Amino acid sequence: MKTLIVTLLALLGLTAAVHSQTLLIQTYNSPTSNWTIGKYDATNGTAINPAVRAGLADCWDLLVDTPYTFFTYNYGGVARFDSTTGATLPGGITGSTFSSPGHLALDGAGYMLVASANNKVAKYSMSDWSLVNASFISGLNSVGGMATDMSGHLFISNTLGNTIGKYDLATGTVINASFITGLSSPREIAIDAAGNLFVANNAAGTIGKYDANLTAINASFIMGLSSPDGLALDGNGDLFIAEIGAGRIGKYSATTGDAIAAAFVSGLPLSTSASVEIQAIPEPETYAALVGFTMLAYAVWRRRRS
Repeated sequence: MKTLIVTLLALLGLTAAVHSQTLLIQTYNSPTSNWTIGKYDATNGTAINPAVRAGLADCWDLLVDTPYTFFTYNYGGVARFDSTTGATLPGGITGSTFSSPGHLALDGAGYMLVASANNKVAKYSMSDWSLVNASFISGLNSVGGMATDMSGHLFISNTLGNTIGKYDLATGTVINASFITGLSSPREIAIDAAGNLFVANNAAGTIGKYDANLTAINASFIMGLSSPDGLALDGNGDLFIAEIGAGRIGKYSATTGDAIAAAFVSGLPLSTSASVEIQAIPEPETYAALVGFTMLAYAVWRRRRS
């Protein structure tokens, strides 16, 4: 969603002042079998609050929806939290409407997409959190990650199928279920403002990079990683990678693949599915303008598509 906002503003020639950027990192506490969301400075890796929200269960993904809030799984459902205080906020989905949720995405039109263990993606209205379509997309093979681009597409990695599929974001129609093939247990996907796609090949220990046409720029863009999983891009051209095997978050150039700091945040108890997200926090006086401009930009974009 942040990529959508930034790109739409750029198309209109608008900018917003950003006060800071933070990393939200999901960690796992083995003795208590629960998850914690920690908050870190995206510039230097300093811990702001390593336990902004603790005691979560079934926490398999993170999704930033505003500069101050995020969604994650909790006890079989999807819950929304304040990223400063960790407080539970209104909004979310109960666990009764899906099977073991795995990954989340927003379509930019007021709907949340939820991938679950039944190899389907369900669609929910964020206005009242009602189920719109339980089988919005089906026939998947162990979803490892989801990401959207600025052209109205949804990309889904199939961990057991070693592929990435491409779908229409508005309708769920299959464009190409095997759009990228030959991957190695693909997990999370990240897409930058230029449409370049990054995918974590968990088994091979690599990050692949593909251009806006999904042609491989470098299938082994970054190598030598230890079970990479979560990916996040910031507004400075940096790529953050969660390495489960090394218990750390690395910071790399999204342009060259060079390591800026391979152990940017280290000593983390990462689980078998480690998520990391970027939260760009605008200066308070620009936030209201940012929201208004975003809605205007989105309306223009939707009109051009219709």
